[in-house]
Amino acid sequence: MKNFYIIILIVIFCIFELSSCNTQTSDIEDTLPYFITYSQKINAITGTVTPLCPDPLCPHDEFECPFYGCGKNSSYNFMVGNEFIYETVLPDGEKPEVGLYQGTYTYYILAYNLETGKNRVILSEQRGDNHQLPTSVYYYDRHLFLNQPIYDEVTGKTIPANLMLNIDTGKKTVIKLPVTSANVRAVDDNAIYYYISEASKYYKSDLDGNNVIEISANDLPGSIADDGNRYYHKKADVKYSLICRDEKDNEHLILEGNCGPHFVHDGWIYYTEQTAAPIIVGTDTEGNPLTTNAKHIWRISTDGKIKEIVYENDGLHTFSRLDMVMKAAGDYVGVSCNLYKVENGALVNLHDDPSINGFIIINGKTGETKCVEYSTDITRRDF
Repeated sequence: MKNFYIIILIVIFCIFELSSCNTQTSDIEDTLPYFITYSQKINAITGTVTPLCPDPLCPHDEFECPFYGCGKNSSYNFMVGNEFIYETVLPDGEKPEVGLYQGTYTYYILAYNLETGKNRVILSEQRGDNHQLPTSVYYYDRHLFLNQPIYDEVTGKTIPANLMLNIDTGKKTVIKLPVTSANVRAVDDNAIYYYISEASKYYKSDLDGNNVIEISANDLPGSIADDGNRYYHKKADVKYSLICRDEKDNEHLILEGNCGPHFVHDGWIYYTEQTAAPIIVGTDTEGNPLTTNAKHIWRISTDGKIKEIVYENDGLHTFSRLDMVMKAAGDYVGVSCNLYKVENGALVNLHDDPSINGFIIINGKTGETKCVEYSTDITRRDF
């Protein structure tokens, strides 16, 4: 009988120890760095993809879900501090291919606090026929700049405008634009800088949208990095060099040559560079080499002294604007990509479902990389 009680005590002790270990693991898991992409979070260390919605029983296809429509009825999302800023739409009608909702709908811009697990509404608007969603969004100094054409009910015409929205107070300021396709490329304390695709030209205005003048690409102020400096491209002949402008307005050449869009994090500048020659990914139907133009991901130290490749493309990944799709999480950098495969002698999408994308995670300390998959459709259960 004495041995029996000893065994019981050992079992209870083991259960307690296992429970303690699980609790510690859970605590560590909660503090791990995550990448936020649409309505999911990607564990930067393990690559595990889980929904942001905290309810495990939520179907995510009803408006009661805080991320309803995120990724499906939205075009942008990003992190500001510990808040996930995103847009979503609650339509009363169907959305046709032209990008306009038929009938009325409610347009929301929401901020989800990752610490409290609660949403707050920044903007909520009832809209009707012929109201377009924003075509581009730029963030600067607690403000969103949304390329938001305004529909004039009297004239029946669309007025090109930007909506400047304070994410703390929700205050809206309408800034008229020269044309609808004027997208904000940069903002500083004195001016807004636009790129008009129809004319392939850059323009600058004051913060009220007045005093519009044409400028060159070299006049763009660049993006502010966490070191307080601005990094931007400067065109010489047909190539774009990467320039750093410090807080004293002094220019420093970081990289000379054809540097693409970039992302600055933790003392490094990540950017894409075209491969010297097309990459052979397979053979076509006649047995000839099947090639594709590809870009590797490189990084260079902010002092310009160290340059190295961090992701060598196999030709089956493509990146859009790197400065738009790159994110940082602790020591890690991540970038969304499109995935392809060779099938029947041609390069095609890896998956039939267009909502599935790739996400490359780069360990900024060790240089190790991994590629995981995620879906912009929150209702999928296999991610």
